[in-house]
Amino acid sequence: MKLFKKLFLLVLALGVQLTYAEETDSLRFGKKYTNFIGFSTDVGEIMPTNKFIENSDNAQAYSANLKYGYKASKDSPVNHFFGMPYLGIGLKFTYMPMHDSFGYPITPYLFQGANLYKLNDKLSLNYEWNLGMSFNWKTYDPFTNRDNIAISSGLNVHVAFIPHLDWKVSDNSNLKLGFSLSHFSNGSTNQPNYGLNLLSSFLEYDYAINEEPGTVVETKDPKDVSKWNLDYMFTLSTREVMFDTTGTGLLSKYIDHKFTVLAFTLSPYRVYNHRFKYGVGLDVVYDESVNATAWREYNPIDGGMYDRIKLGSFGDRFVFGASGKGELTMPYYSIYGSLGYNFIQKEDITRLYQMIGVRVYMKDNLYGGFAIRAIHFGQAYCFYWSLGYTIGKNKK
Repeated sequence: MKLFKKLFLLVLALGVQLTYAEETDSLRFGKKYTNFIGFSTDVGEIMPTNKFIENSDNAQAYSANLKYGYKASKDSPVNHFFGMPYLGIGLKFTYMPMHDSFGYPITPYLFQGANLYKLNDKLSLNYEWNLGMSFNWKTYDPFTNRDNIAISSGLNVHVAFIPHLDWKVSDNSNLKLGFSLSHFSNGSTNQPNYGLNLLSSFLEYDYAINEEPGTVVETKDPKDVSKWNLDYMFTLSTREVMFDTTGTGLLSKYIDHKFTVLAFTLSPYRVYNHRFKYGVGLDVVYDESVNATAWREYNPIDGGMYDRIKLGSFGDRFVFGASGKGELTMPYYSIYGSLGYNFIQKEDITRLYQMIGVRVYMKDNLYGGFAIRAIHFGQAYCFYWSLGYTIGKNKK
């Protein structure tokens, strides 16, 4: 629970920072901006990431979203550099026919989006991402809800990526149509945690409260953009794992024990433009859970039975991987993702891994953030907190 309190505070701090920066820094969103409200609906399927979902005939999900956001003023250079960005807060209500197992989750979240490609004066291809905390889940229980191996926490991280078409119906109204890829998980801080992945179609109506007349002011690109960045990132996490009960005397394969996970990543990046950079990375991970064993043992002192854990050898706990990376840069933060392969590891699991995360630059080149590391393109391995430094990044 402490992990999610910290995440909530970080999300809140990010929201405060965005609001404060918007009000004080005219070189970003501008001193004037457009407020808008929105309503959207999602209809989709829960993707089969575990046997419980695979064997269900009711793996659907339906959501309604209420949103408030703002966009940059039309004279702000941010529109030219970052593709007409917008951001705000939303509230998602989700209904699933499998509510007896999952409950009725409610999700407050931050959202941000921008233009990817302008098709004409009224139609564009856009993206949006959501990040929030989801509560009101019905969780795994070995007696009353033992089939639900997807969700074991009442409070979970929610992330979503939403590519869509944006049609400007009038000066004040927009319609958006696309699809949503979303994920609910606790980042393996508790087990079982296969997580839920949803693929949904989505329709949204936005109304601008104070839309400004006129057109966006064009701005020339500055000539002092760095061509290369070198990034150092340190990460910290904990995770729970499942153990084999065969011949161990364990009553359950889910043991309440947190294993420490530390990592260091060194990444050279090629800066393509203000919005995007790409590169490669060397990922070194120290994971206490690698080759750990567990069993149940009798204690002659008090006559009780206890779960015991033995860590693997120290050398087994190090994992070395290489990854390809991409980072989408925005005025106040950046979103990054990577696809990697562990070329040295002792544990007999898949070598392919994925990461997606957020960085918030606190002062010039120093940043903090968080990320989810996953395997099988949807199963959370752990949830990272990060601190890093970027050499070659332009000062604000």
